[in-house]
Amino acid sequence: MEKKFISYLNTIDNFQELSGQTFDKFVSNTESFIKYVKRKSRKPIREILSICIRLRALGAPIESHKIMKADAKYYRKKGMEKEYWINLYYSFAFANLAYPTKSIEKNLKKSIEALKRDKFPEFIPLFLNAYGNILHIYRKDLKNAKFLYEEAIDRLNQINPDRFQDITTKGWDWTYKLLVSNLTDLLLYKKRDNKEEKQLDRLYEILRKSPNATPYIKLLSDLNQVEIFIAREKLKKAEKLINHIVEDTPEKLNRYTIPSVSRLRGLLEARRGNVQKAIKASLTAFGHSTYFGNTLDEKFAIKFLLKTFSLIAKEVPWNRKIDFFEENNLFDVLVEILRLKDWYLGEEHSKSVSKISYKIASSLGMDEQKKRIVKYGGLLHDIGKIMVPWYTLNKTLQLDALDWEIIQAHTVEGYKILNTLGLKEEAEIARDHHERIDGRGYPSGKRNIQLSTEIVAVADVYDASITPNRRYKIFKTPEDVIREIRTGVRGKFSNKVINGLISVLF
Repeated sequence: MEKKFISYLNTIDNFQELSGQTFDKFVSNTESFIKYVKRKSRKPIREILSICIRLRALGAPIESHKIMKADAKYYRKKGMEKEYWINLYYSFAFANLAYPTKSIEKNLKKSIEALKRDKFPEFIPLFLNAYGNILHIYRKDLKNAKFLYEEAIDRLNQINPDRFQDITTKGWDWTYKLLVSNLTDLLLYKKRDNKEEKQLDRLYEILRKSPNATPYIKLLSDLNQVEIFIAREKLKKAEKLINHIVEDTPEKLNRYTIPSVSRLRGLLEARRGNVQKAIKASLTAFGHSTYFGNTLDEKFAIKFLLKTFSLIAKEVPWNRKIDFFEENNLFDVLVEILRLKDWYLGEEHSKSVSKISYKIASSLGMDEQKKRIVKYGGLLHDIGKIMVPWYTLNKTLQLDALDWEIIQAHTVEGYKILNTLGLKEEAEIARDHHERIDGRGYPSGKRNIQLSTEIVAVADVYDASITPNRRYKIFKTPEDVIREIRTGVRGKFSNKVINGLISVLF
């Protein structure tokens, strides 16, 4: 099974080849391999890490997480604790490249506590780093992430380098430089006081003066230096270093170099006030990240795009923000990214929900301002999916519990995106459009739902149900869907909203 799956993966050059029947086969073969890894009676899989790295490169790191987690359990049952902790660490590392859900974060915290009582404390710095990544990149809890990175560095400094490598299989120096790089990156994304500015300089000197640094660590160091130059308005130096990175970095690191350089060019242009060039560079970074299957850089590109727009819109009055974003094509850009991520319920679904929602709002006599909120809330209700792994969004087989947890996170991610842009009411629609008045919805199970949100929610259910979708392979008539909505099959809606939907359909 192992050799067969490796041979199959080697027939795929990159993510771009995965569509239609080719994607179906990719999903089917990957799921079959995951089931094989979960077998108790199988033999050890020698190339399991190489397989997971290959899946990551094809844009499916969450499947790598599942595989490494299953393999970790396999070794624990055999009493091989060191191998268990090695593979469990990799499972969390792959999850961080995809989307670390609350349950993954909870399990990581439990693992750290268990390690503090275990005979292998050498793993603690690696696990602290993984937890710091979650708080730093996904939760925006920079204070606690900084504490975790610093604790990881302190603990690593207390471990004998040879023993660390013997136990974890990771180089001590490599791990130290990675932790320093992550802490440097965190400091670049927060408001720094004088003490932290000096800390930033010290950290960079550690990276810069590392004679034994691997090409990857050197690349991280140079990328961080570019950001330091930009943050301190040394734009010519930043541009010169960017060009140096492009010329001197080994080709084998292109999957990291090319997306990151595009993003940094965007940051540079934003500092120079060239907004359109900055936006174009962000989109280029996203495109390169997708091509190389680099899911984390993909998220960085999106976040930078949003940050650019939020900064230039900072002085725009709240009642003019929608017009401003429309005039500067932000909504078109976001919906286009959504189309690239969600193949079956992306752009067309968003536009249909927007139209239906606006018609319902009109039929219910809402004022013009509320109708505009409903219109754009409908257009952007699923925008959080741009932060969700493409593989999970488009998976053609039955979703498991983790898949569903990831999918459901699009509501919270949508809220974060739109709230960052200052679209507070539209953000609430994105967060709550899967809530129901009977409390059977998500993410919070709330019953008290705003009318504008409920309008978008019912339009979403209706359009998703009548749209042919390869995941569920069920095509329903409008009459069937209305019957389901009336009987509360998908959670209960108010009669007012149901009647509003019916009035605009028939």
